[in-house]
Amino acid sequence: MQTNKNKREQDDPVMPFGKYKGTRISKLPSNYLLWMAENMADGELCYAADAEYQLREKENSHHN
Repeated sequence: MQTNKNKREQDDPVMPFGKYKGTRISKLPSNYLLWMAENMADGELCYAADAEYQLREKENSHHN
């Protein structure tokens, strides 16, 4: 059985490389999320970055 915490962590992957290695997608700056969504080929990370960016757009809660 999957708990809510496990589900959140699955939907909020950790950056595996680069300047933000070890940082959850939800904690990344908005401008980096946009760059990831537009430029990365990795499906899971690209999807997670785009989803987080769209959520911030909807809630008007961007941060850098």
